[in-house]
Amino acid sequence: MRFLVISICLLWCTVAIGCGSDDKSNGAGGTSGAGGGSGGVPALNCSNRCANRASQCGSPASTTAEKCNPVCAQTPTEEELHCIETTDCTELLNAFSAHEQKCGLELGSGGTGGTGGGDAG
Repeated sequence: MRFLVISICLLWCTVAIGCGSDDKSNGAGGTSGAGGGSGGVPALNCSNRCANRASQCGSPASTTAEKCNPVCAQTPTEEELHCIETTDCTELLNAFSAHEQKCGLELGSGGTGGTGGGDAG
């Protein structure tokens, strides 16, 4: 029994260490420099926080998923999401409408979802 507990602890430690140290090769979104020196902690409750901010800015509830899903798919850091939460409403809604980059994130439905294709010829 003792061997089993030690084995599980070692396995867990190996996985925890491996997941944290090899992320440099992933390149999944921290390259814009917005993550800061601590490695950029992924934000918690992105969907709810983004939807709350959009609602505070007067965006209809029916469009919050359209606005927030592409943002949250980028796995924003706490700093990036906090920036979104504190950006002036007019500036934020304009950035969503124009699919601009704000706080190190692509805003609007044109962010990371691809370009659609088929119309170019």
